[in-house]
Amino acid sequence: MKFKANSKLDSFWFGAVSGLIVAILITSIIISVNSGDYPVWDHYKHFFDSDDISSILRARVLLSVKGGAIAVLPLFYLFLNKNMYKAIKGLIGIVVSLGILVVYGFFA
Repeated sequence: MKFKANSKLDSFWFGAVSGLIVAILITSIIISVNSGDYPVWDHYKHFFDSDDISSILRARVLLSVKGGAIAVLPLFYLFLNKNMYKAIKGLIGIVVSLGILVVYGFFA
């Protein structure tokens, strides 16, 4: 099934929002599976703190965000297969944003 060139689904924002939803969902699943000592929300809440405990939580979030970025790849392939090139640009924007977040987390 091919979408038309002027399909409403082929937009930058559709790709960005769908990529962000997939990345957050997979990141939250990875965090909840790998850590039983703190709730998932505490990991996100303490990501930008500078306490000692937040460095442990930050490391877990960074590892999980990388998994969330990799989880966007099947969606990228789907959009590429359907010739949705504007949506692919949105996915690339989300992956670049996640990469910047990971680099920030390493140096913070």
